[in-house]
Amino acid sequence: MDRFSDRKRRIIMEIANANPSITGKSLSLLLNVSIRTIQTEVAEINQQLFLIHSSNKGYSIDTENYALCSQHIQPTQSYEHLILRKLISSNKPCQIDDLADTFYLSTSSLEKILNSFQPLLTSHDLHISRKKMHIHIEGNELSKRRLINHLIFEETTPTFANFNNLSLYFPNINTGRMKSIIINSISKFNYSVDNAYLSNIIINISIALYRMKDEYYVNEITYHDTASLSVEFQIAQEICEQYAEHWHIAPTNADLAHIATLLSGQIKPLSEISDTAFASEVMTSEFLNKISDILLSSFTYYMLDIDYSDSLYAFALHANNMIIRLRNMQTVTNGILENIKRNCPFIHDVSVHIAKQIGDTYHLYIPDSEIGYISVHIGYLIESATTKSSKIKVTLLCHEYHHIMARTKDKLMNQFSELVDISIANFEQEQAITSMDADLFITTAPMTIAGAKTICISPFYTNKDYIEIDRAIHACLKKKQESRYNQLLSSLFHEKLFYRQEDLNTKEAAIKFLGQKIIDFGLCEEGFIDSVLLREELSSTCFFNTFSIPHAVELNAKKTMFCILINKKGIIWDNQKIYIVLMIAVNADDRKRFMEIYNGIVQTLETPEKVKLLISADTHVDFINYLKRH
Repeated sequence: MDRFSDRKRRIIMEIANANPSITGKSLSLLLNVSIRTIQTEVAEINQQLFLIHSSNKGYSIDTENYALCSQHIQPTQSYEHLILRKLISSNKPCQIDDLADTFYLSTSSLEKILNSFQPLLTSHDLHISRKKMHIHIEGNELSKRRLINHLIFEETTPTFANFNNLSLYFPNINTGRMKSIIINSISKFNYSVDNAYLSNIIINISIALYRMKDEYYVNEITYHDTASLSVEFQIAQEICEQYAEHWHIAPTNADLAHIATLLSGQIKPLSEISDTAFASEVMTSEFLNKISDILLSSFTYYMLDIDYSDSLYAFALHANNMIIRLRNMQTVTNGILENIKRNCPFIHDVSVHIAKQIGDTYHLYIPDSEIGYISVHIGYLIESATTKSSKIKVTLLCHEYHHIMARTKDKLMNQFSELVDISIANFEQEQAITSMDADLFITTAPMTIAGAKTICISPFYTNKDYIEIDRAIHACLKKKQESRYNQLLSSLFHEKLFYRQEDLNTKEAAIKFLGQKIIDFGLCEEGFIDSVLLREELSSTCFFNTFSIPHAVELNAKKTMFCILINKKGIIWDNQKIYIVLMIAVNADDRKRFMEIYNGIVQTLETPEKVKLLISADTHVDFINYLKRH
C-alpha cells in the first residue's frame, strides 16, 4: 500500500479529531480546496484502506482501521531527517559530495540544509564538525541519543506508539523482543510502568541498547557506588544481561546509571500499595505541603472552590516523578495534550499556571508534554467542581397515586443529580406553576406552560422516558450556556480594539502590536507584553492552526476586554499559519468568567465556517455577531 499524500493525511487527521463527525464543507475550508476535491480524496483513501464513513451528518473515522494504519499516516520523510539520520548513524565522517549524491542533491542545496540544522543541534549541545570535505556530528553520546529520541517522536503522530520508527535508525531491530526484555526485567523486580510512559521507556532504552551494540558507550555520567543499590540500577543490569544473551554489549557502570535514570520517575511497585502509603515512602512532608500550597494558590487565583484532599497524594506523587524525569533530562510524549487544549482550554490554562509554579519552585522548565499529564489530574478536579455551578432547574409535576412522584424523583436524582436541581409541584397549583423559575418542566400529564420547555413522560419512567429527559436536559444546558456566553461577549469588545492589518505576519509582531494597543487603551500597565510572551513560552495559545488567544500570566487588567487582529494573508504562529488573534486582558474579578469566555471562544471557533465569517468581519460589531452562538 502506498503511503498517503500530505493532503490525504491531513484529511484523515481532521476527521479523526472531529467529535463525532465533520462536514465536507468544513474540510474544504480547512484545507482550502473544493468540496469535490474532498469527496475525491476520501474515495481514494477508502480504496487503499476503508477509513472514513460518510453520512448525512458528515464524515467520521473508522476507529478500528485507523488504529491499524499508523505507518501509512506518518508524514513523508523529509530530506532534513534523512540526512540527520545518516550523519548520526555513521561511524565515520561523511564526504559532502558523496552525501549530496546519496540524496540526489546539489552540494549547494545540501549546504543549505546543513546550515538549517544548527538551531536543533545547538539545542542538543551538538554541532557539525568539518575537516576538509568531510563532516560529522560532534558532541557527547548522551546528547546524540537525545537527538535520536527527538527525531523519532517528531516523525510520528502522537496518537500512535512509536516502536516501528526505531527500525529507521536501527536496522534489523526486533522491537517485539526489545519490548519483552524491558517489561520482563521491570516485572522481575515487582515493578510496572504506567501505559502513558511505556513507549517513552521502551524507545529510550532501545536507543541506549542499540547504540551500545554499535560500540557507542556513555562516558559523561559520574557513577557513585551508592547508585547500584537502587532498584532502577538493578533493573538496568537485568535488561543489559538479557539483551547481551542475543547481542554483544559490554555496558559500563555509567551506561547502567544512564538506563537507571531513564527508569526513574516512570516505574512503580506492583504490590497492592495505596498512593498515600507509597507517596509517604518516596516524598517528604515538606514536598507534600509545597505541592498542596501550589494547588491551593492556583485554584484560589482562578476563584475555584475545589476540595483536592483526596487527590493530593496522587498528584504529589506525579509531580515528584515529573521532577525526577526533568532533572534526568528525560523526554516524554503524549497524545492527550492537543485533545485537552481543543476541548478543555481552561483546564489546560490552569495546568500551565500550576506547571509554572512548580517550575519556579524547583528551578525547572516544564514542557508541554508534561503539562498534558498535569491537565489530566487537574481536569477531574475542575470538572467535578464546576458541574455544580452549571445545573439547570427542573420542576417535577406528577400524580401522587401509588408513589409515582417519589419514584420518578428518585430515578431523576440517581441519573441526573450532577446536572439538575429538582423542585416538586402538584397539578392543583396551576397559578403558582406559571410563575415558577424553572428551565424544564417534567410532567405525567400533557400540559403547556407559556415560555417554558415541557415534556410529558409516562408514570412508569421507561427507557423511552429516560432518553427524552436526557435530551431535554442537555438541550436546556446548551441553551443556558449559549445565552450566558452571548451576554458575556457584548461587554468584551470595543471599536478601538479591532484591527485588520496585513503587515503583521509573525507571532512576536502581532503580540507586541496588540499588547501596546491594550496598554494605550488603559487596560494594562507596562510589562503586559512581556507577560504575554512569557505565557506563550510556557505553552502556545494557538488553536486548530487557525487562531490564537494570547493572554498574560497575570490576570490583573483594569477591565476584561479583547483586542482583535485579523490578517487575511496569515500570521506565522509556532510554524502554523493563523488568521485571527484574539488577545485578552483579564481583570482579577473576572477570573471565574474567564473559564466561560476562554472555553466558549475556543469551542465556537473550532467550526471552519465560523472562522471564515470572522475573517470577513469589517467591524467589531460584525465580529461580535459572528462570534455569538445561535
